[in-house]
Amino acid sequence: MSRLRIENLQKTFPDGTRAVKGSNLCIDAGEFVVLLGPSGCGKTTTLRMIAGLETPSGGRIELADQDVTHLRPAQRDVGFVFQFYALYPHLSARENIAFPLRAAGVPSHQREAAVNRVADRLAIKHLLESRPSQLSGGDQQRVSLGRAMIRTPSIYLMDEPLGTLDSGLRLDMREFIRSQQLELKVTTIYVTHDQEEAMSLADRIVVMDQGAIMQTGSPASVYDHPANLFVAQFVGSPGMNLIAGCIQQNGRPSFRPHRSDACIPCPAVTTAGDATLGIRPEFLRLDPQGPLSGKVAMSEYMGSVTFLHIDVSFGRLVVRADPNEMLRPGDSVRVNYSAPHARIFDAAGDAL
Repeated sequence: MSRLRIENLQKTFPDGTRAVKGSNLCIDAGEFVVLLGPSGCGKTTTLRMIAGLETPSGGRIELADQDVTHLRPAQRDVGFVFQFYALYPHLSARENIAFPLRAAGVPSHQREAAVNRVADRLAIKHLLESRPSQLSGGDQQRVSLGRAMIRTPSIYLMDEPLGTLDSGLRLDMREFIRSQQLELKVTTIYVTHDQEEAMSLADRIVVMDQGAIMQTGSPASVYDHPANLFVAQFVGSPGMNLIAGCIQQNGRPSFRPHRSDACIPCPAVTTAGDATLGIRPEFLRLDPQGPLSGKVAMSEYMGSVTFLHIDVSFGRLVVRADPNEMLRPGDSVRVNYSAPHARIFDAAGDAL
């Protein structure tokens, strides 16, 4: 197992684009860390610098107590799963998967046993004699995944490896990746923009935006205690409801939304002035005595839950409701919420 440390890691491209802006991160040996963020946030560039496929503009990368910042990829002992397969077109699926072991001089009988074991786990044994051009995109990605995970490198680097798979297969591959990682205890960095993947796989999530790390923590801590407005909106499906307003201190703190006369409870804070109150949809509820009144704008039935989009005087709220709620657009409702579960963000957008 190998520990990874990056210090003040930076990448500026020739056109002046600052893709990574001084990231600092320490990943423990055997840890599964997910880099999560929207397209263009710098997560893939960070991964490629760790792999040696991009040269940092500044900073340091240390793997297993060795400075690898300027080493070639072949000198870093990484297993890389690319977003777009990167298979050898002239080799069969079997030969593609076995390639890292062949390059390492592993005897043929051991290679064969390892290929069969991985192919069984990935359900692609019947495809082993096919060339990449004969495989679907999803099957090519499974072959690519098998090639990376057939050996035990110092670290696995995975760049959105499940993006081309359908939903059912994606769930199976998540299980395979996590169980394989837990069995081998290989340090793993996984890049995705899919928060469901991040929440289900990660020991720790690193949320990135515009080349910078916004927050690092367990899935529960990132979801329950977002560090800023970006994390609050990005993490969660749907994201946190955000209400702009101001905090008033009249004996006890209360929150008054802009463009509204409503004065609603808020968590205990000592500051006053402009702020944003955030509340997850699951902590809002329909209540005839609730302090907020509005009209249903849209209802999303999701099977086990219904999300109600409710227009109130200061904007729109999303409420997670019982799937049996028979409400239609235009119906009047009142909404209450659990104040202890609300979060307050200051005028700069940082959590208080």
